[in-house]
Amino acid sequence: MIYILGIIFILFLLLNHTKVFHQKVRLDVLSKKYSCTTDMWFKKEGNTKLIIFLHGMFSTPSTFEDLAQILLDKGWDIYVPTLPASAISRDDLRVIGPWAWEESLIVVREKIKSLPNDYKKIVLGGHSQGGSLAMNIATEKSFDGLIVVAGPANLYGDHLKLWQNIAIYLSGLLSFVLPRGLFEAIPYQQERAKIEKLCDAEGINYPYTIYTFKEGLKTLRKNLYKIEMPMFLAYCKGDTLVNFKNLEFITSHVSSTKTVIEKYDISFEEEPYGFRHQLLNYSKTRDHLNASIVSFLEDL
Repeated sequence: MIYILGIIFILFLLLNHTKVFHQKVRLDVLSKKYSCTTDMWFKKEGNTKLIIFLHGMFSTPSTFEDLAQILLDKGWDIYVPTLPASAISRDDLRVIGPWAWEESLIVVREKIKSLPNDYKKIVLGGHSQGGSLAMNIATEKSFDGLIVVAGPANLYGDHLKLWQNIAIYLSGLLSFVLPRGLFEAIPYQQERAKIEKLCDAEGINYPYTIYTFKEGLKTLRKNLYKIEMPMFLAYCKGDTLVNFKNLEFITSHVSSTKTVIEKYDISFEEEPYGFRHQLLNYSKTRDHLNASIVSFLEDL
């Protein structure tokens, strides 16, 4: 019996805590259909500065549309590459399937490498997983500024139910049990549509993507101290997807010469339906956040 339990334990460790049996990272990701959306460029003649924005997991470049229109008139061109597992509907996401954190990094690095190099200033930014990816890239390459909106350094937290934290912990194992994804109910869609623009594919999660994201954040946490550029961070208490405590962890570990922080706190009595995560497209935070980002950029 002890022998059998030992084998089970070792198998569990191999499946849940290592990449031994997982599919290999697709180094040729750019030659494959990894997304259901396309890159977005916002350009205006005479602009001399560039912002690169990275969207979140199972999200889309349209996350930054409204902000981009404002920044165009402030002298900034905006580039938003589509990243692996970008989709606007659950059906689209099922076609694309799961992709790894490392594959998103490959796409980001290659697309940044191919950008024009005649801009006077280049700022990197991201929302949610895109914010985490942006921080990771910022540990490798210097920019004139870094913007992070609701980007996690850790996926766990008391913002989630117990079973959701357990699912994150077991995401390596669940990748084999649920390779086609975990289907979930989509709550309050009609109510949320009145207060926030929906930019994400909802109703399905891929354990493999979560697992590689979780593992990637381990490395990011170790390297946050390498970020020295001016940094803007925005988070909301009550965010149902990213724990507010990430803000304190990130600010206490980066080495930025300047840090601008925006904290939001919208009670559920005031507004009971929003996820409080798509802050750039949430009516309770959008206008103030956009203005704050503009102010940060003007001071660079």
